[in-house]
Amino acid sequence: MQAEDTTQQYMTERVDSQIAWYNKKAAINKTYHYLGRTVIMSFSAAIPVIALVQFNSATKDIILGVLGAIIAVLSGMASLMSYQEKWTEYRLTAEDLMHEKMAYLTKTEHYKEQGFDSFVARVEEILKGERTTWSLHSRKSI
Repeated sequence: MQAEDTTQQYMTERVDSQIAWYNKKAAINKTYHYLGRTVIMSFSAAIPVIALVQFNSATKDIILGVLGAIIAVLSGMASLMSYQEKWTEYRLTAEDLMHEKMAYLTKTEHYKEQGFDSFVARVEEILKGERTTWSLHSRKSI
């Protein structure tokens, strides 16, 4: 009975919590990526239209300058924060963890013959790979 408790505890406290964390972070980064890209595209498309409209030249210059500055800041933020890369990496990690969990629970693939120790090792290897990737991204953006 104690081995079952350990397995369930690891599944709940480590695997399920990590899957939830990676799913949440993937969703947040996806939202930031799409929101940023949508604003950049919209403002970029608005600039030539506003430039063609006839109205006060000083006001038009201010509007065009502000739109250009917003585009520059959002483009820089997208590059610096790597929202798209984080989104795809977090999604991939969550999917890898869910795959391992299902393979273990259904005793398929390599879990036909290997047990809990192998499952833990594979889960920790997935998480270690993600930490390594995160570390590389952190160094890249400094």
